[in-house]
Amino acid sequence: MCEFNQNVITLCLLMNTNERQVIFLTPSGIILCQSEEKMIRLSLILSLLLILPACSGETEMAQLTPMAGTMDLQQDPPDSALFTKIDTYLAGQRGPRNARYDYARIDLNGDGMRDALVLFKLPHTYWCDWGGCTMTIFEARDNGFVLRSEMTNVRGPVMISHQKTQGWRDILFRVSGINAPDRNIVMAFNRGAYPVNPAGAPAYNGRLNDVNGDRLFP
Repeated sequence: MCEFNQNVITLCLLMNTNERQVIFLTPSGIILCQSEEKMIRLSLILSLLLILPACSGETEMAQLTPMAGTMDLQQDPPDSALFTKIDTYLAGQRGPRNARYDYARIDLNGDGMRDALVLFKLPHTYWCDWGGCTMTIFEARDNGFVLRSEMTNVRGPVMISHQKTQGWRDILFRVSGINAPDRNIVMAFNRGAYPVNPAGAPAYNGRLNDVNGDRLFP
C-alpha cells in the first residue's frame, strides 16, 4: 500500500506476513520493523504526518524544483527577427532600400544563441570601396537582436576563430586595397565591440585556411 503526501513525499508499507515484518520506504531511507509493538508505534507516527496537513484546512500545491540550467535557457531568435533589425538599421543609416547583403548566424559569445554577421555588398558604391565592404554584427537576444559592431573594409572569406578575447570569438580576414600592405588580420573584441577599421588590427601570420574555427562568406 502506498500513500502520497507533500510532507512525507512517498510512504510505502510492504507487509511480509510470513515473517511478520513491516518495511517503511521513506525519503530518508528504509525502516524495518520486526516487532508488532514497534510497528504499531511507527504506524501511528506516520499516520499523523499524513492526517495533520488535511486537517489544517489548507491545500498546498506541490512545488517542482526546476532542473539545473533550465532557468537560464534562452530562445534563439529566428531569422525573421534579424531581417526586421536589418531594416531598422538601414532606416537609421538612411541606407538604400534595395540594399543587398549576405548574412550568417553563429554564436560568438558562447551564450547558446546564434548572433548574426551581415556583409553588405550592393549598391557597391554605397557599401564598398577598394578595401572591401561594410559588415555589421548583431548580438542575439531573447527578444531579437541588438547592433554590437560595425566594420569597414571587409572582404571574404571571414574566419570565426575558436580563440576568444573578452568572451567573444576572434574574427579574421584579409585586408587589401588600403594604404597598408596586404595581410591577414585579427579583429579581437575589446570594451564592448569589435574594432571598426581593420587598418590598425594586429596581423595574423598564419594562413586563414589553417585557423581553427568556422569559415563564412563564402
